[in-house]
Amino acid sequence: MKRGVILMSVFLSLTYGELYSQKLLAPESGIYHAAFPGMGATEDVVTEELINDFVSLAGKEITWVYFSNNWFNGIKFPVNNANEIRNSGRVPFIRIMPRSDWRTGELDPRYSLERILSGEYDDSIRLWFKEAKTFGSPLLVEFGTEVNGNWFPWSAVLNSGPEVFVKTYRHIIDLSRDSGADNITWFLHLNGVVWPVEEWNKFSNYYPGDEYIDWIGVSIYGSQIPGEDAKLLTNSLSEIYDELSSITESKPIAILEFATVENSGDITKSAWITDALNGLANGNFPRIKAVSWWHSNFVHSNGDLADMRIDSSEESLTAYRNAVSSEIFISVPLFNDQ
Repeated sequence: MKRGVILMSVFLSLTYGELYSQKLLAPESGIYHAAFPGMGATEDVVTEELINDFVSLAGKEITWVYFSNNWFNGIKFPVNNANEIRNSGRVPFIRIMPRSDWRTGELDPRYSLERILSGEYDDSIRLWFKEAKTFGSPLLVEFGTEVNGNWFPWSAVLNSGPEVFVKTYRHIIDLSRDSGADNITWFLHLNGVVWPVEEWNKFSNYYPGDEYIDWIGVSIYGSQIPGEDAKLLTNSLSEIYDELSSITESKPIAILEFATVENSGDITKSAWITDALNGLANGNFPRIKAVSWWHSNFVHSNGDLADMRIDSSEESLTAYRNAVSSEIFISVPLFNDQ
């Protein structure tokens, strides 16, 4: 049976009322395998061909397809992208990116957290959630990716601290509930490396609470700059695992983005991949219940190519395929009333 038929049969076996209350559960055993499968420079060019190409390369199915929902042209539910993913038999994972353009390191002139929190965009956001409800099958959603860094316009350092983010995220989720969009599983997405490194910027300060968030997520990269030394994922995760786990005792943790470039200074990409996936598979980090590879390449301002695709070399692809072939990495999602 084809992958799409399997998952669509899962979705269609539930009544619409049941679908609206769907939450993605952590597997009792195993780790979900997922990806951002190269959705273009805007991170939102979703096609079934790109999805299937990644799965073919990996030699392993994926649970969800991760993509961005930029607000460049207004606040709009990405129904076409979500349909493309659902029709392929995977679950859509939407990164809500409240930005009006590509600026980094400065406050967005339109979508500051304070303006969102004030209710200025409530009508548009409610419409987003009404369309999400009408979509009629499970969605995974995050708001304010990597808020504890200083690069995105919604970062706490630009928006008066973590408290404003927490209030804004709660406001967003309250609007989704008021709109009846109960088919959404909510993720808090932090960066593994905080910046600035100050007490106010610790992970727990960004948590909206167990009553709002379903999963904790984190980004952990080796190197994104060619020639820069790559830190092993297991080393990076060991340094933050206890702090991540202490945010909440009850919610599962996902590595929502992980990758490294081909030409890092001190370790091969294939060795980094093997360390990352085998290190998770061996059970040293039992709260980690999902991983999602950032399969992308882009050019830095200095012209250097950052190639984080799993097939950037034959050695890297072989390492990835071998590691994810473990039965610990699974793809079929579990929802709370299946």
